[in-house]
Amino acid sequence: MLPHTCKSWLRVLREDKFFIFKAAAEAQKSADYILNSKGGSLEKAKQEFSFMWQDIPIQVSYCPDYSEEIKKIQGYMLAHIEVNADTRLPITETGYRSIWLSDAEVQEQGGAVALVRLFLDTAAKEKEWQDYMKEKKQLSLFKSNYPF
Repeated sequence: MLPHTCKSWLRVLREDKFFIFKAAAEAQKSADYILNSKGGSLEKAKQEFSFMWQDIPIQVSYCPDYSEEIKKIQGYMLAHIEVNADTRLPITETGYRSIWLSDAEVQEQGGAVALVRLFLDTAAKEKEWQDYMKEKKQLSLFKSNYPF
């Protein structure tokens, strides 16, 4: 027999197929916080943005200088961008995407939000996203306002 907490987790996972990915993203945030509270400067450098894309609210976290070690070894600032949404996006089925690249590449595109918008707009032109949106639109025709 499974303990009560295991049953609860199994129920949650059955109800929300993407819950494990959302939980992993939150765990990563916790790990980042703990690691950076040990003297790192990541939390101070992290920037938070929100914007709408095709009626989808999107949150972006951006750290232009994620690792001092990479800067020492490679000679450039390693940037980290986290994209979060409550629904599927053309760049992620789960609503979460982690992007690693040099800060120079981010700045060349006009900043983190401009870069994420570019990624979204480019990926939205792909056939897979177009098919998904077409199917989503067709399914919405069958939704009813009735409670049964």
